[in-house]
Amino acid sequence: MQLSPRTQATLLIACVVLLAGCTTILGDSTEDEFLDELANTEPPEQLSATQENIFGTGDEEIALEQDVWMRTTGESRFASTNGSEWLTVTDGERTWEYYPEDNRAVERDVSSTDDSVIDELYDLSVELVTDLTIETIEQTTFDGNAAYAVTLDASLNETDAVEDSILDVIRQPLSPGIESDAAVAVEPTDENVTEDYADIEAVELSFEKETMFPVKSIIETDESRSETVYRNVTFDPIPDEKFEFDPPSDAVVEEPESPDRTEFETVSEASEYADLPLTEPTAVPDGFERDGIAVVEWTERNETRLSLSYVGSESEFLSLTITDHDIDVIGDGEEESVAIGQHQGTYQVNETVGLHLLEWACDPYELAITAPETVDRDALIEMAESTGCK
Repeated sequence: MQLSPRTQATLLIACVVLLAGCTTILGDSTEDEFLDELANTEPPEQLSATQENIFGTGDEEIALEQDVWMRTTGESRFASTNGSEWLTVTDGERTWEYYPEDNRAVERDVSSTDDSVIDELYDLSVELVTDLTIETIEQTTFDGNAAYAVTLDASLNETDAVEDSILDVIRQPLSPGIESDAAVAVEPTDENVTEDYADIEAVELSFEKETMFPVKSIIETDESRSETVYRNVTFDPIPDEKFEFDPPSDAVVEEPESPDRTEFETVSEASEYADLPLTEPTAVPDGFERDGIAVVEWTERNETRLSLSYVGSESEFLSLTITDHDIDVIGDGEEESVAIGQHQGTYQVNETVGLHLLEWACDPYELAITAPETVDRDALIEMAESTGCK
């Protein structure tokens, strides 16, 4: 599974800490002191460290190690410690991903709204501590520095909103990613979401006391274990050259296009804007409610997609997409030809990510529905036939 450096860094916040060394369990006054420091300590302007990651799913385990340099102004550099697997450099305006073994470089624009990796780590740590209940706070040492070790109750506080919680992400089982161009029926932020929540069994975080930087964390669920550690952390000035990159002259350079995304309040408005004939489905599977309407446009390949997203009672994800281009849904099961009104469609199951996939043509358009395993084949066909393009 290829995890981006930003994903690896973000997963730090969704983990549990196993700490060694001398510890002292502190009282309520220290909890107040910890919360005050967490809320008010300003992130360092820059830091460098060695980041160690272990992600486990079932009997499989993925270990990654990389050297990292970051600034709050948006620059970052992530380099595989052996120097041959990957390098990712962001100068604040664009990102380069370089894979030496393939001599391949990928150039991407950086959104002006993106927070720095440092800010994301601090913001997410505050969110996680806020959303969960603190069980214990201990004073310990980590990598030779004074640190707080915090144990959290994995259940949400009753007063906290579930929808926007980081738990909506960390409760999901790890599953292999889907290329965004191929996963047409799934919004990019939901590529790895399946219908089942993993039960969180333990959550702990460790914060370097002087800066409140989250230096180690682990999350353990009934399905997986994730651990991230930052060692040899320093906050010394980083030379500008660390955030510069020019690909080798003979490298294969890729510049994937970033699509434009526009959200709408009604299906009719989105359909008119996109010039794609889609009406609100009248047969939505039980327990699902629509929570998003979006049009995604790729200028260079002259493609437009209109997607409706739905959320089930157990936070499972379902989507319906129509496009004026070919749709390539990814399944790893046997394809079955099914009738969608007067047209033929294809139904298949992707067991790897726990999704049911339905694709059909309504000349000159193609449509697809992606749904969790809890939605059966007949319900998908019924929904497809109620879209107004059958």
